[in-house]
Amino acid sequence: MRTDYTSEEARSLTGAKPPQIEHLVRTGVVRPAQEAIRRGMSRRYSLNNVAEIAIAVQLVDMGIPVRTVALVLERVRGAWHVLADPKQRARASVLLIAKGGGDSGDAFGGWHSSEFSTPEAVTDWLRDGNSGVCVNLLAILERLERATLNTFEDPVAGFRSQLKKVQRTAHHRRVKSGRSGGEEEPAK
Repeated sequence: MRTDYTSEEARSLTGAKPPQIEHLVRTGVVRPAQEAIRRGMSRRYSLNNVAEIAIAVQLVDMGIPVRTVALVLERVRGAWHVLADPKQRARASVLLIAKGGGDSGDAFGGWHSSEFSTPEAVTDWLRDGNSGVCVNLLAILERLERATLNTFEDPVAGFRSQLKKVQRTAHHRRVKSGRSGGEEEPAK
């Protein structure tokens, strides 16, 4: 299973141009999984990073300011626990972005990022006379999963999994050294 992609692979998967990705990284909108170690080396991007690039490029192409794109991606990062699960993602696959004086959602420069919605909720929102940009994350994420034959990672689940491994390793070390779980190791 692939866990990272080069800058060239990220460009190929997203259709982004090199200056677009560079600008997104330089402004902090996208944070690569690993920065280039030295000159001439490529940054490494997780599949989640590649999805962020694809979403950001689509929004910028729609005329959304880069600072607002950063706001949208923060919301996407906060929802990876839902977006990483294909069964749950269909329920919350569209992100609404509107310009105006709405009270809901996050605002930056007059742009508001609403909660994730179902396609049906978007239809109702538009019928109510609202307007804005709708981003179909489901289509972007499914296209990337098909292209990479990989799945997105829920960072919280990943952290919990790593924590369990560390705890098991620590427990095994205590057992091997003859210590019970309640005894403390002597200070060094």
